[in-house]
Amino acid sequence: MSAPTQQDIDRLLALFGAKRFADLEQAAQALLARTSEFGFAWKALAVAQKMQGKDSLRAAQEAARLLPVDAEAQQNVGVVQREHGMIDEAIASYRRALAANPSFVEAHANLADALTERGQLDEALPHCRLATTLAPHHASAWLNLGYLLGRMGQTQASIQASRQAIALMPGNASAHNNLANALRDAGSHVEAELQYKQALQLQPDYVPTLVSMAALFNDLDRSEEAVACCRKALILHPNLPEAHNNLAEASIELGEIDTALDAYTRVLKLRPDHQQAHYNLSLLLLALGRYAEAWPHHEWRTDPRRGKAAVRLPSLASRPWRGENLEGRHILLCHEQGYGDTIQFVRYAALLKRQGAARVSLLCPQPLAPLVKTAPGIDDVHNGYETLPPHDDHALTMSLPLRFATRIDNIPAQLPYLAADPARVERWRAELPHGFKVGLAWQGAAHHKNDRNRSLPHLNTLAPLWRAPNINFVSLQKGRGEDEAQASDMPVLALGHNIEDFADMAAIVDQLDLVVTVDSAVAHLAGALGKPCWVLLPAHGTDWRWLRERDDTPWYPGIMRLYRRNQAEEWQSVVERVAADLAKLSK
Repeated sequence: MSAPTQQDIDRLLALFGAKRFADLEQAAQALLARTSEFGFAWKALAVAQKMQGKDSLRAAQEAARLLPVDAEAQQNVGVVQREHGMIDEAIASYRRALAANPSFVEAHANLADALTERGQLDEALPHCRLATTLAPHHASAWLNLGYLLGRMGQTQASIQASRQAIALMPGNASAHNNLANALRDAGSHVEAELQYKQALQLQPDYVPTLVSMAALFNDLDRSEEAVACCRKALILHPNLPEAHNNLAEASIELGEIDTALDAYTRVLKLRPDHQQAHYNLSLLLLALGRYAEAWPHHEWRTDPRRGKAAVRLPSLASRPWRGENLEGRHILLCHEQGYGDTIQFVRYAALLKRQGAARVSLLCPQPLAPLVKTAPGIDDVHNGYETLPPHDDHALTMSLPLRFATRIDNIPAQLPYLAADPARVERWRAELPHGFKVGLAWQGAAHHKNDRNRSLPHLNTLAPLWRAPNINFVSLQKGRGEDEAQASDMPVLALGHNIEDFADMAAIVDQLDLVVTVDSAVAHLAGALGKPCWVLLPAHGTDWRWLRERDDTPWYPGIMRLYRRNQAEEWQSVVERVAADLAKLSK
């Protein structure tokens, strides 16, 4: 065996520089036939094979073995390992490359990309940022940074990084797609659509944009356009889970329930751990009243891969309760999502006591605390982790229906299960008018994902109600909408500015004859107090708990009437129906 010479090395370098990769492969193999332990030749062979589309894994691995401090050799093997699905091995190779050369931009960028794929976003971000710092004109680094920041919910930073990527490579469809995704998350739907269209103009069959644009159209209730995008994406990529998932969402809004169920089934067959499909399927099954099937899927709401949409699990040392014997044990219930959710599901505390729980505590926001402590089975209420007592078990409130095998026919629906504080009732009595009193709530929390559909645009939308004679209207709006009631010259008593919490709200509602509200916490408050309540439901995105095609709900039987807006009518038409029924009450 003859040792390699500088002439041998120069020849390999010349062939690489000339991009004569077939010749480079032959020259490297010839050199390795003479000396199989020459790392540089293995490195050249790996590059030559990769550039020709051949499998270069063995050559890259040998190069990395023989050149342990050659950052490029370690980086190259990482790239090939990742192509082979060896993600953990690739991450290790990128780390070795950076140990050899901490300023290696490509290794930082590739490590960030691999960590992102693994879901290790916090660990990926510093490498992604460092790549853009080391090489400010590295377009792919900016592209990856924009994508990563979007995944992390850092919307404005994602927009900035994506715009920088576009400035460096304006013809890149992926950069426009990343920017559109961030703009969609920021609520800039018009500009997002323009960026999606720009991406498709650059690359008409770019599947990620077709799928993302379908999601935007779903957000905007443009279901038929969403279906068209999904169908086109699925022609190009029939086994793409996200396209099937978006197709299911659009199909639900079009009333094509069987199509939606089939699409979700397809997603979960292709990717059994698709957390968003599990969650979306749970909402559809719940709306259909198929509770036994739905609750297990509903648990996927806590999967961290859902990003900012995920329900955060409490960080507690106690045992997560999954239905085990509670005899003599202390269980903590944890608030999740909205105020209305806790009001609806605190009813399960009494069932926990019947199962033998010695003590049931509740962790919830302060505005709820004075009210929900009146629920049967609740022993104490806390609004912060620092005040929690020692306890044995904990559970999210919305996981309790699963643990109690809740079906339509066994919902714990004894009403009322919350009570107004007598002292507060007396305090509010002087504020309220005499006669027939109707409470009004026309807007929910602005941050709710479906608020643009569920909330009324303005108090004026309820104007047809004023025609009903002998009725005193009381505004229950607190925060959002509160100023409308105060500034209005309409016959509505504005009380929101003096309402401190839900216990005050309960004291008011307790003295009303009827509540008319959109789908908000006020509806659940009225229901839990056993107060007659009429709920105005949107045409799009109707919440699962109101089921489908019913004018009542088994969660609040006998006291709640549902007014559903169909897709062909405006809110005004729904309010006119409510006004007609209200007029009958006031005669």
